[in-house]
Amino acid sequence: MGHHAQKTTSPQGMAVDLPQCADGFFVQFKGNKNWHALPEIKLENGNKLHLYAVTRLSQVRHIWKQFQHTAWHTPFQNFDWINAWFESRNQDHKAKPLIVLGFKEGELQFILPFASETYFGLKRLLWAANEVNDYNCPLIKTEFLPQMSAATVSKIYRHIGHHVSGIDVFYLTRQPKYLAGSANPFIGSGVRRSSCGSHSLNLDPNWASLYAQQRSTKSRSRIRQKTRRLKRAGNLRFMAIRGSRQLSCIDTILRWKSVQLEQKGERNPFNKKSQDPLSGSVLTQTIRRFAQGDAKTSPLRVYGLFLDGEMIAGLIAFVDNKTFSLFTMSYGPEVFTNCSAGSVLLVKTIELASRAKFHTYDFLAGDEPYKLSWCDKKLDLYDSVFATTGIGRLGAFSLSARLKVKKSLKASTPVMNFLKKTNRSRLQILGALEKFKTPLTKRFPHADNR
Repeated sequence: MGHHAQKTTSPQGMAVDLPQCADGFFVQFKGNKNWHALPEIKLENGNKLHLYAVTRLSQVRHIWKQFQHTAWHTPFQNFDWINAWFESRNQDHKAKPLIVLGFKEGELQFILPFASETYFGLKRLLWAANEVNDYNCPLIKTEFLPQMSAATVSKIYRHIGHHVSGIDVFYLTRQPKYLAGSANPFIGSGVRRSSCGSHSLNLDPNWASLYAQQRSTKSRSRIRQKTRRLKRAGNLRFMAIRGSRQLSCIDTILRWKSVQLEQKGERNPFNKKSQDPLSGSVLTQTIRRFAQGDAKTSPLRVYGLFLDGEMIAGLIAFVDNKTFSLFTMSYGPEVFTNCSAGSVLLVKTIELASRAKFHTYDFLAGDEPYKLSWCDKKLDLYDSVFATTGIGRLGAFSLSARLKVKKSLKASTPVMNFLKKTNRSRLQILGALEKFKTPLTKRFPHADNR
């Protein structure tokens, strides 16, 4: 079905172009309980900004997908990624969509993808998919960005808090300092720097020159030696993974990553509770659902290093806006320890992005040593917590304190080493108990049902 448009009159009497819905009718503001018209805002240049809050993703699917083709955003504001998160998260039926659209003179200028949820009796607003995103921010036209000021955004947030669903507190995390090279006005108040930043590398289409700048002669020689060592072990191939094989390779990459994180005693967002991948963490479910979308339009890419047809290292990435974003990578536990298959794969993907004339290789959030060794740019991320009601102040205080403690813990190397060691011991004990439990279950199959 083509994406036709129709002039629709808003409650303020303003004509707005909206795309046709998938179910064959045009979205009507007036009388539609899922669309909430917010008070208009006067921009500093005199133009009026009209705001609408939508509580169903299906009602903004087409306008969002059309807008993301031209608007500035990161991969984490892709409609299908947000939708996959809601489908994964809503098994507990807590997170609800609250999408705010801003129009100027009938044209969509930005989309704020929020979610609302109840937190200890308080209703808080957060960026949709915040827990699995490395960047939380809007989709916005770059030419409109200079018209947005912190004062204007403050008015928008006030209107959302006062006129939509009784929001008590805004909990906005991992917000990039810059959007499309300009200061991010959407960060909000009650701001503090996040516990980690993100790192990226500016690419040069001349790969040889870029590689020489980033790696010493000795380092490049070491990678060549490791590559030759792998080639001596079998037929070595670097390849993009597509089609029916992609999902199974994603599962393998996430399983390897999960094992590696637990061996280090680090927090494991990929942890699976059973053999069924869809019963695992929200992040795991989101990635799997996202991978099953339309391959022709999806920014998801999967790459692998194969030895005699078997994957020995894998990498999941997003490609969008001339940026190659490394989401996660891992390697098989059976890989020769002195071959550094993960390092070889990383160099291969940076070379691929460079030769394909991408502008940036984004290592995303996190302060892992390999990111620090490759990056030539660091982007600070910011958290913002502020209340819109009296009772919300208690929630804002609690959430702010939690973020502050987290940041303090991560900043202390001795404390983090202790926590990792403790977590490793805990996981080892749990693993031993699970192994002990398995033979008992086989001998007494009804023991768990007593």
